[in-house]
Amino acid sequence: MTKICKRCGKELPVEKFYFSSKMGCYFSECKECLRKRNNKYAKENNYKCQINWANNHPEYMRLYSRNRYYVLKERIKNKNSVLYPLKCKVKKLQSEILKRSPTQNFNSINRLSLKNKVKENLYERIV
Repeated sequence: MTKICKRCGKELPVEKFYFSSKMGCYFSECKECLRKRNNKYAKENNYKCQINWANNHPEYMRLYSRNRYYVLKERIKNKNSVLYPLKCKVKKLQSEILKRSPTQNFNSINRLSLKNKVKENLYERIV
């Protein structure tokens, strides 16, 4: 049994069309044309597709939101810690080291190892 696609006008076997159980018949567009149309819509209306997906998957969104909450809470806790300013300085030093030449790096690596030792001592005193 064959059917003609409404979009491309090709005569194709019925297996190339989706079947709608609600209407009890085959779609008027073939699977390929329907896929192309859906992809085009998704590219043009990306934000709408994301909202629809989120609305259709509330259990996933609840888990995502809960996980995001704990991640942000942990970040805030880390920022409020005593060591946070020291961590920022170490990161800044590391980025500066990467920008320097190899001869300058040797001296700064020694300084960085001293900073790490100081950081470890501070941590031991606090804990």
